[in-house]
Amino acid sequence: MVTRSRGLERALLAGLPLGEIVATASVPVGLLDAEVNARPAAPYGTGQETAHGTAALAVARRIYRAREERLGTYWWRVLRAAGATPPGLLWTAPGPGHVGALVEWNTAQAAPPEVFETAARQVELRGDTLLNAHADGQGALAALEALGIRMADVARTLEAAELDRLRREWRPRP
Repeated sequence: MVTRSRGLERALLAGLPLGEIVATASVPVGLLDAEVNARPAAPYGTGQETAHGTAALAVARRIYRAREERLGTYWWRVLRAAGATPPGLLWTAPGPGHVGALVEWNTAQAAPPEVFETAARQVELRGDTLLNAHADGQGALAALEALGIRMADVARTLEAAELDRLRREWRPRP
């Protein structure tokens, strides 16, 4: 979704109506922060307290920017002219602190009602928070790397856990 719209490209070449295709990328922001927060920081633990709760917002900012860059390309304009709609972003498992920080066009959040109710009471809710925030996101990711927290390792861990969960829950049809 972020780097290329291969599925939309194949659909266009096959003559399928692009307007009927809905695409959404899901990003588990709550799980991302939980995994990063559970990791030890660089030796001596310096700066660990500043790392807590920063990973998800940093990644979200970078993902949103990558999506916007993709939507600005010539090839996306071709797809748009053929009826394609921009893919959405779904932030999943957000905590109350994420709710106000992950607001932007063509994004949504999926969480239990209690999370949104808590956020409404405790968080200053305002409009667009991701647009043009990619530099802050990159800076936060660099700070995490400096603490010894490798986001590629975090992603592999979360991916392996999700694949494990799917394997356990998969039941072949009789």
